[in-house]
Amino acid sequence: MKALEFEYTNWRGVRATRRVFPDAVRWGVTEWHPKPQWLMSAWDADKGVAREFAMKDMENIREVAHEAE
Repeated sequence: MKALEFEYTNWRGVRATRRVFPDAVRWGVTEWHPKPQWLMSAWDADKGVAREFAMKDMENIREVAHEAE
C-alpha cells in the first residue's frame, strides 16, 4: 500500500513528519485555516484519525510504501 509522507508545519508553528493516505483536495477554510486555500483531507496513518492539511504548509512530499497494520 502506498502513502504520502511530508514535513508539515501546523497552525501553531510545530513541524513534524506526517504519513497519510490522501482522500480529496478542496479549496476552502477550516477552524485552523480561516483564509481560503487548498486543503487535503487524508487518513493520518500514525495518529489513526482523519485530518485536513493546508497544502501550503506541506514540504518534501514523497510517496512511500506503508505496511498494513
